Amino acid sequence: MSIQLVRTQIRFALEQLKAQNKHHGFEDITREFARQRICRNLLPATGPVGGGGDQGRDFETFKTYLDDGLSINDTKLFEGVSKSGNIFFACSLRENIVPKIKSDIKSIFSHTSEKRPVNYFCVEDVPTAKRNKLIKWCQDEYDTNLQIFDGQALSENLSDPDIFWIVVEFLHIPSEIYPKSNNDDEWYAEYRERWLEQETQPINFSDFCQIKYGLRKATFREKLKPDLPRWMNAIKKIQEHGGTYLN
Repeated sequence: MSIQLVRTQIRFALEQLKAQNKHHGFEDITREFARQRICRNLLPATGPVGGGGDQGRDFETFKTYLDDGLSINDTKLFEGVSKSGNIFFACSLRENIVPKIKSDIKSIFSHTSEKRPVNYFCVEDVPTAKRNKLIKWCQDEYDTNLQIFDGQALSENLSDPDIFWIVVEFLHIPSEIYPKSNNDDEWYAEYRERWLEQETQPINFSDFCQIKYGLRKATFREKLKPDLPRWMNAIKKIQEHGGTYLN
């Protein structure tokens, strides 16, 4: 399968989240994406969404200490400190997304005077003209930056080999669909065929060494990262048997 077909599959799976109204699943995906691509120190929002809840924020950066005095409508908030500054994140599966983005941003800044930039995730595509108008509106109204990741942007970025595991984990897309890399490591190719394609049951220490070899290669070589979930499953087979045959 080509990388373009992989992106089409990811996009379809994201659309299914919207059709099934699985907002929390989309939040998990966008939070992991943000952790890998934007900011490491992230904390999910808490508190009921209805009746006040998260004030339009789905997750936000946080400090290494808590401020007990900062609480709004049963939602515990955490301040964010990072080298690039503090950030707000929000995500939505809403179809009519432009007014939703405006509504969430208004909600965010009605509860804070901070000028944090906002990163917004959605499945619906936002045309360039509308995107630029929203960015300008946010800058004019709240003196802060807005960045939008729509369905197309997410699909393309989530197909990167180092974060493809996110769609494997949360969208249940099989890792086998990812294009195989041109790999000149004959040992790796042989072990991959045995342990990932044939799904052989390991029975001795030699088998463990081969799986460990494949796992390490996939961990440190960018093009092999899509194989990581399957190598993890292979190593779990050893754990499930208690590793008794490794002694």
